[in-house]
Amino acid sequence: MTPRRSVPKSSDGTSARGHGSAPVESTTTGPRANGAFRRTRGPSAQTVSGQSEHSVELLLTNQSGDVRLKYATYPAKEGEFAKLSDTWIHLCRDGGGHLYRTTDGNKLDGQMRPGVVALAGPDARVVGAWPSMSLLSLGISADKLGAIMADLRRQGSVGSIDYSRFYQDPLLEQLLIAIAAEAETHALSTLFIEHALTLLVLRLTAMPPKNAEGALSSRQLNHVCDFIAEHLSDDISLPALASITGLSTAEFSRRFKTSTGEAPYAYVTHQRIRHAMWLLRDASVSIDSIAKRVGYLNGSQFARAFQRVVGRSPTRWRRGDAANS
Repeated sequence: MTPRRSVPKSSDGTSARGHGSAPVESTTTGPRANGAFRRTRGPSAQTVSGQSEHSVELLLTNQSGDVRLKYATYPAKEGEFAKLSDTWIHLCRDGGGHLYRTTDGNKLDGQMRPGVVALAGPDARVVGAWPSMSLLSLGISADKLGAIMADLRRQGSVGSIDYSRFYQDPLLEQLLIAIAAEAETHALSTLFIEHALTLLVLRLTAMPPKNAEGALSSRQLNHVCDFIAEHLSDDISLPALASITGLSTAEFSRRFKTSTGEAPYAYVTHQRIRHAMWLLRDASVSIDSIAKRVGYLNGSQFARAFQRVVGRSPTRWRRGDAANS
């Protein structure tokens, strides 16, 4: 049987073709379990949307076509964007900067940085600007998302999804990374993807509102997170973070946890490890050098922290998972 060819789609659902030419990617297929993902990958697939193009490094689509996952790198763009047909969950992998987007239903305005998740839903018209960045993106059709939400509502365990906020949540980040790693390594079964999507939706709806009582303001949170991202190699103290907001250390810690779901120390640790995971992709950089660049005194201290967060040593992760991240 001839394998089905899967042509990458742009965010507006159009075929990913470079300037009218045939797709440059090749197609491979994994084990044909029911509901498994079709794999479409190649050196680069150029997608043109208006005057902007982005490079698709890897695209995975499940057999029913209602779930898609891709790695893509986007240039900076400003103006009107094509209509979305699916809900997309975007995890910033590299790059980033100020991003704003207005639609018929909501407005998103803030900093898109590595580790941050932003959502984009089906809208009639989208206007805004995004920075140059690399994303891991999971697309879910409206029917699929609606079915998941309906099931969760029947169980009484779901709220609503907020498309007008940035999610700075390590659990969301790790869920998306785990789905991508599993999808690229194995053909995903229907059972796996259903469970993973349910966990994602539960997490998104369980996050406190962006303007929740007792939380930091969006401006305060952005300033703190920017400071952390710019000083990962330094000794970041709680008083230094609290001073950015003008709050006492106790009040800052409480509000920060309400805003992010994590204590400041845990958040800083996860950001150090996340950045280290990116640096580990370059085999020419030593573990000791990476340790110092993310704020650890030596490789041993870094390795212990990495093992605690990731579940494996930096060396082992570099040999395996880094290639798929």
